[in-house]
Amino acid sequence: MDWLFFGEISLAGLAMGGLYALIGLGFVIIYKATKVINFAIGEIMMFAAYLFLAFAGGMEMSPWVALPLAVLSGSVLGGVIEKVMIRPMLGESPISVVMVTIGIASILVGLVELFWGADPQLLPNFLPRKPVFIGEMYLAPKIAYGFLIGAALLIAYLLYFRFSRGGIYCGY
Repeated sequence: MDWLFFGEISLAGLAMGGLYALIGLGFVIIYKATKVINFAIGEIMMFAAYLFLAFAGGMEMSPWVALPLAVLSGSVLGGVIEKVMIRPMLGESPISVVMVTIGIASILVGLVELFWGADPQLLPNFLPRKPVFIGEMYLAPKIAYGFLIGAALLIAYLLYFRFSRGGIYCGY
């Protein structure tokens, strides 16, 4: 057995699992806040990613300006969708609300295809591209940095929910 290859694949799997945990955290936060299983979350994030592409690529903004602007825009979009389309559905059957979120997801995919086309787009590179090695094991930089950013966000959310007034437990 090639232990180096096994280690590299294991590291990549753990890093990808961390990113999936962050996606799961997004579903949990939205469900806790709205009591709705929102299947449009991924498409809202996709729309924000395309806005980042427009800001950093099309408008040639610095990626470090475009990123918070895209996150803010995605947050506003999510808030508007919740206020205008999901909140009025509260009290309806759960399947009706879920179907509305699936419809919203389809609309967002259609809007992205309308504005940016259906072909895959490359985001501007703004993270380091130097290979990441842990010992002799190689980990792709996008996976490594994605995991680190995701872990930092996960820790920030856990600390917020543990110690803030808006969290689940604030110590009193």
